[in-house]
Amino acid sequence: MPEDVFEKVITNEKKINQSDTLFSLLDKVPNSRLGVTGSILLGIQHERSDIDLVIYGCKAAEDFMGSFKGGQPDPDWIAETSKNYSLDVSVVKGLYDIRTRGVYRSIKYSFSFVDDRPHPYCRDVCEVKEEVEVEGELEGDCNSLFYPSIAYLYARDFYEIVSWEGIFSTALYKSKRVRIKGVRMECSKRQVILIGDRRTRGFVQVL
Repeated sequence: MPEDVFEKVITNEKKINQSDTLFSLLDKVPNSRLGVTGSILLGIQHERSDIDLVIYGCKAAEDFMGSFKGGQPDPDWIAETSKNYSLDVSVVKGLYDIRTRGVYRSIKYSFSFVDDRPHPYCRDVCEVKEEVEVEGELEGDCNSLFYPSIAYLYARDFYEIVSWEGIFSTALYKSKRVRIKGVRMECSKRQVILIGDRRTRGFVQVL
């Protein structure tokens, strides 16, 4: 489990080359329940490996986003995301958040978020309607940071936004004006726009 390996790293039971960098980075992060993922979790890390951390719970996610300032920008993420998702660089720059991805002491870091509350699934029957592109006012809270990301869009109609593309999670967080492309579905009388459908990949653009 990510939290178990994190505990072993913190107590030096598991030795990693990035320990000094990790401890310094954690000094800037509010006290949270944390886990470690990526190559450190798998035990295949090397001296230049990224530090990939996970934060559990809504309050911890909100505290982190409200207090952590981040390190240095990671231009590689912008270039790679633009290429992999066929998005213009200007759009990807609007998605980038230095709090969740960056460089600290020449080591790349990432933070992701996990909802630790139990959730029932398969409650709704959804009917796919059509591809849409909508502009409006977005409202998102900690549920935008989890996977899948969930937020709400106020436009001519009211939509629940559900994104299965992790690159859009921080763009769906908090209040802002956005343009969203995805698949409109009717789910138990709710209007839902799905991002990440295999037929229409969709996007979020911060305006």
